[in-house]
Amino acid sequence: MRVKTRKGRNIVIEINARVLHDRNNRIIGRAGVVRDISEEFALREQVKEFTVDIGNVLHSYSSILISVHHSIRAVIDSLGIDPFEGEETLLIEREMAVLQQPTANLIFSLDRLNGVVTARGVSNLIQQNQWLELQHSIEKLNHVKDIPYLEFRLPTLREIVQHIIDICRKIEVVKQIQDMVLQVRNAAEELLRICSLINLHYASDAIIAIGQQVRSLREYVIFGARKNEPKIACKIGELIFHAVIKMEEFARSQGVVIKTKVNTPNIYVKVVERDVVRALTNLLHNAIKYSWCRNKGESLWILIRSLTNKDNQISIEFENFGVPIPKEEISQDLIFQIGYRGRLSSDRGRMGTGVGLSDSRRVAREYGGNMIIKSRPAFPARRDDDYNHPFLTTAVFTLPILTR
Repeated sequence: MRVKTRKGRNIVIEINARVLHDRNNRIIGRAGVVRDISEEFALREQVKEFTVDIGNVLHSYSSILISVHHSIRAVIDSLGIDPFEGEETLLIEREMAVLQQPTANLIFSLDRLNGVVTARGVSNLIQQNQWLELQHSIEKLNHVKDIPYLEFRLPTLREIVQHIIDICRKIEVVKQIQDMVLQVRNAAEELLRICSLINLHYASDAIIAIGQQVRSLREYVIFGARKNEPKIACKIGELIFHAVIKMEEFARSQGVVIKTKVNTPNIYVKVVERDVVRALTNLLHNAIKYSWCRNKGESLWILIRSLTNKDNQISIEFENFGVPIPKEEISQDLIFQIGYRGRLSSDRGRMGTGVGLSDSRRVAREYGGNMIIKSRPAFPARRDDDYNHPFLTTAVFTLPILTR
């Protein structure tokens, strides 16, 4: 209740009261307490406003991400022949293989130029400082393959190539080496084009990945602000199907094959459909994101299966072969803390918000179920604390079966 004090100050009060009865059950009065909740009420209103505002912001981000994704694809198409066209995912090993020949072509062109300039004398054909920089670039190009971390090779290579192009633009070309300098520049620009295509493919994949995270975060933020939606009877098979459809593009971009083994598709649960689909989508998104290849040449995979248990509940399991989850992060419930990202979660630059698992477990418990995570070495001979090798990780999402 909003009231005004004797001194004219506006406050908000909360009244808690109970009726008092006599022996004949007649009302004889009331007892209770009046509490000033002005500060609490103001904070509550701020939270409501923030929830609406951040929900609107995240909604606009989704539209922006879609627009940026289409723009990147248009730029990729404009850069000529794409050696990665039609490939489901861009792995670092594949990118290095494609870069080998253009890099070799550039080194060959620089070596030819080096031979002519060395034979005829630097001072007659090119400035000394420009020539020394080009010679140093040859050494750098030859040592890019020796950089121990694959993810650092591309930016290093791109920087070297851009520097070579800048030198070529500054050289006052004399007739004797004009064609060779042009050949160096063309080879460098072709190599730079491939580097740019790789960067654009990574950006495109990242936008697909983060798009789902933004949508999931928005649903999480406005969870308590939405109008109450009625629970309806939903088939497990259909809930899983909707989650898979939402993740199809992301799975395709990551080269992940989604396998399903749903033996109980027609079992019903009583839930708000959008909440459970979001929870399942979170788990599927994580499984895709943290998958590794099993063997060279084999596709990455996710297995979704469902099964019932003796407590009249149905479990939906998402199993993937990939990044381990340290056992202490599971035993201490750290993985379910809002904003928490495991110490191995950034493997190969994977991004995340630290909300998905917490949100999924909250949804499961909201409808009388639960969620657990299991992670064990993929190969039995490995120790359960050897995190340099792939693990089999299973997210188990459980809901009570609707009995009719």
